[in-house]
Amino acid sequence: MNTLEKLKMLISEAMPEIDISSVTENTTLQNDLGLDSLAIMMISIVVEDEFSFEFEGNISFETVGELCDYIEKHNN
Repeated sequence: MNTLEKLKMLISEAMPEIDISSVTENTTLQNDLGLDSLAIMMISIVVEDEFSFEFEGNISFETVGELCDYIEKHNN
C-alpha cells in the first residue's frame, strides 16, 4: 500500500464522515475535505502513531500530497 492509500485509510478511520473515494494528492485538506484545525490535529495524531514519528515544529499542509511528501521524507 503506498503512502497516499494508507493516508486515505487513516483519514477515513479518523473522520468516517469524509468520502475518500475522490481524494488525490491535489485534494486540499481544508477546502476540499472541509477539515478544521481540530480535525487536522486528530489526523496528525493518527499519522504520527501509524508511521512512528512526530511532526517537527509548526508545520502546515495545504494538500494531501504535501502531507504524503512529508510522511515519505520522515518515515524511517
